[in-house]
Amino acid sequence: MKPSRMKEHLMKIHPDKADKERSFFQALKEKHGRRVISSLFTRTSSQNDSGLIASYNISLLIAKCGQSFTIGEKLVIPVIKEVISTVMERDPTQVLKSIPLSNDTVARRINEMGADTEEQLCAILRDSPFSLQLDETTTSDNNALLMAYVRYRASDIHCVLHRHNLVAKCISPVLHESLNIAVKAINKIKAHALNDRLFRQLCQENKETFECLLLHTEVCWLSKGNCLARFCELFYSIVEYLEKVDAALGERMSSSRCDIMYLTDFFEKMNEATLKLQGKDVTLVQCKAVIHSLTSRLDLYRQSIGRRHFAHFPQLTKASNSLTTTETDEVK
Repeated sequence: MKPSRMKEHLMKIHPDKADKERSFFQALKEKHGRRVISSLFTRTSSQNDSGLIASYNISLLIAKCGQSFTIGEKLVIPVIKEVISTVMERDPTQVLKSIPLSNDTVARRINEMGADTEEQLCAILRDSPFSLQLDETTTSDNNALLMAYVRYRASDIHCVLHRHNLVAKCISPVLHESLNIAVKAINKIKAHALNDRLFRQLCQENKETFECLLLHTEVCWLSKGNCLARFCELFYSIVEYLEKVDAALGERMSSSRCDIMYLTDFFEKMNEATLKLQGKDVTLVQCKAVIHSLTSRLDLYRQSIGRRHFAHFPQLTKASNSLTTTETDEVK
């Protein structure tokens, strides 16, 4: 702008500043420039921090859901873009730039959070007594893994679960033997690649809902219920397969069927109670209510079984009905 036009603009628009010295305008320029630059960087820094936090939180959700890391780019980013542009009627470009969710970024975020969790656990174990259990497990593709399970006292309810675990292990010798028979049958099939593959083929031929068994892990004792539930679903296919591989084990399993079905129902109820005892916001009062409810229902279950009413035990009911039908057929 020419000096003459600037002077004309000053006299018409800002007459109150026409007699000001040059130093006044220079100070005003510096003040205005610092304010604009400072607010710009503050806004950008705040947006970047929010985007970084959102990136970590979304990566954590992806890890919890067990989805592939590419879902951030393929689904989450398009969803955010659609919500901002359609619902908020804003340009989503700046927001999307501040939330990195590429495949490598999500993988790096998850690895960082996993390392931080491990470091926090190690820090707790350095300053508190703990017990350590080791066991071997196998993945679905028959890869052997070493599992380490640590019990320690902290600001949660691990001590309550530990006592619950000890009580759950005090079962009668007969039921314990039946449980071992089921575990042996599962290991006979699942622990060998050839047996596992042949059993899958048999399940396909029998049109079973599932095609594989779940391994029982002593470290994670909740797996008893999940393991036996799958075992009961595939019971007849297991018996059929063991007749060709290990007939003696198949006969022992058939004779222990009612015990195994009872254990399946019982461990399922124990698992339900135990899952209610876990969680970040669970209080001691809530834990006490859950345990009191369980002990009250145990009395009810004992009375029902004494009268041979198995309404609370669906798997045992099926086994009992099949035995009754078999005995009737034999009499006929």
